[in-house]
Amino acid sequence: MKFPVLVQFEFHPASKEAAAAAEYLHDVLNADPAVPGLQIPTYFTPDDGSGEPPEPRVATEADRVLVVLLADDHLATAARKPTKSGTTWGEYATKLRSLTEAAGHRFMPVQLTEDAWPVDTRLSDTNFLRAWAINGVDERHKLIARRLVHLLIRRLRPRTDNENAPPVTIFLSHTKMDLEHEPRVVKALLAHLTATQPEKTWFDSGDISTGSRFVDLRGIDWVIVGGESGPRSRPMDSAWVTEIRDQCLAARVPFFFKQWGGTNKKKAGKLLEGRIWNEMPRLVPAAPAKPTRRLPIARTGPCLPDAAT
Repeated sequence: MKFPVLVQFEFHPASKEAAAAAEYLHDVLNADPAVPGLQIPTYFTPDDGSGEPPEPRVATEADRVLVVLLADDHLATAARKPTKSGTTWGEYATKLRSLTEAAGHRFMPVQLTEDAWPVDTRLSDTNFLRAWAINGVDERHKLIARRLVHLLIRRLRPRTDNENAPPVTIFLSHTKMDLEHEPRVVKALLAHLTATQPEKTWFDSGDISTGSRFVDLRGIDWVIVGGESGPRSRPMDSAWVTEIRDQCLAARVPFFFKQWGGTNKKKAGKLLEGRIWNEMPRLVPAAPAKPTRRLPIARTGPCLPDAAT
């Protein structure tokens, strides 16, 4: 069984800056408390201590691989220097891109220092991230992480024939009576999405009229229902709630009833027909357990074993 997606970090073994960036990105994908359970497997450049480039390879343990080349002065300096194996680091990077694209994966170079790119003239036509232009190491790492997560989402796109196909549907939940209240944040967001998205990949809760039923629950992973609360809240008919609950039960979609709401939501509570409905989606780890290896260049595993393991 393969992983759905994997990130392969490539950099010169003498570069502490690149190693630190790779470790930070690994932690974002595996140890960030904001996204527990994400667990995106990572692979680091094998290092035998010689400083020589390894045999170029793209991980085969996943259906989709994102190869991140962290280029800095160490890699740029070594790019043209002869090696005992006869393969320079510049040639290594070039072959790595060719292997990545030939396998249908994504190659993502990151320029960590001003003069680091391109490490080889054959890579001049490759799009790259100018991370060096961001002041401060922390902010630079955050920029790379945002771009990395964005590309990972793209790699999990539903249509493999279109690299730019929208990968997710966004459900915008809001109180309808607040739509016209200043500063009209929801209206501004809706206008932005409408103008910039190639197709409607978002779903506005305002599209659901009060008391209406869901026609189709396919593709829905979780339904949360709750009444309005506060001095201007409108009453909610219990039939609306039970109808949606019954649809969820029939479709085996987790149903979460938040509250009846009203002017005193604590008193109204959240009991629905004598019970509390706190169903939640079942979390499935993105990366099943596999043997791991801590390479000398990375202090924070887990990392996938290299080909020789």
